[in-house]
Amino acid sequence: MKLWDAWKCSSDNQEHEASIYLKLRPLWGKYVPALRVQSPLEFYYALIIEYIEVIPAIISFLDVLKCWQGSQHSHSNFTPQIESHIRDAYRAIHAHGVIHGDVGAHNIIISPDGQRVWIIDFEAGQFLSEEYRDEAIRGEVEDVNCMFEDLRTGKHSQYVF
Repeated sequence: MKLWDAWKCSSDNQEHEASIYLKLRPLWGKYVPALRVQSPLEFYYALIIEYIEVIPAIISFLDVLKCWQGSQHSHSNFTPQIESHIRDAYRAIHAHGVIHGDVGAHNIIISPDGQRVWIIDFEAGQFLSEEYRDEAIRGEVEDVNCMFEDLRTGKHSQYVF
């Protein structure tokens, strides 16, 4: 659940993120959590997505990376299969006309068995315009590639907290 303080901001951010989740409806449950509620509350605007139990059923990509970095069993946690699923998720989002806008481990959740991947937090997301579609997709694919490369080489850039 995300809450925006109604006294400090307009509902534009919440409405924008909700509209992106709605655009990605065909991906709900597979690569994107389902949007459950978009509603103003008494003093807040709320955006509630599908509940994903983080512990113990689901671990965040960031947790996998923490295990991966300097851990004796690290390479078994971050597999080529998980990387492939993450790339597939971004491809699917792009195919539906959306750029995520905030590529990073903090916005990726994977199942412990590595069979499911969800991309979350579309507040910085954008709808692709035909004019800049290919350029925007190339840019975000490059961000994903940089994230993986930084993680492989241990540079620990902005993608790891």
